[in-house]
Amino acid sequence: MMNSPFAPISAPNMKLDLSTVNSKPMTLDKADEKGGESFQNVFASFFDNANDSQWKAGDYTKTLATGTLSNTHEMTIAGAKAEVMLHLTTQIASKLSSATTTLFQMQI
Repeated sequence: MMNSPFAPISAPNMKLDLSTVNSKPMTLDKADEKGGESFQNVFASFFDNANDSQWKAGDYTKTLATGTLSNTHEMTIAGAKAEVMLHLTTQIASKLSSATTTLFQMQI
């Protein structure tokens, strides 16, 4: 059985799902009328996905430490994904903090 280079990597004894793709269209305007996601829900789902990726990377590390991980590439990918999402999360928090500070310094 040949594996495609584009096929997802999976370990038969692991039950971790790395997919975080949301198929719903994201709209930031009039979310209630069109049935899309609100601005608040977009950020909440992003932070939830970032948190989940951190937990999954930790789970892969634990399975590696116990010797039950059959494919170390999955652990490496999950770790890199968690690192990128954490960096993006800190950048978003920094930008929001900067924007809040700018708004408070505005004179009316």
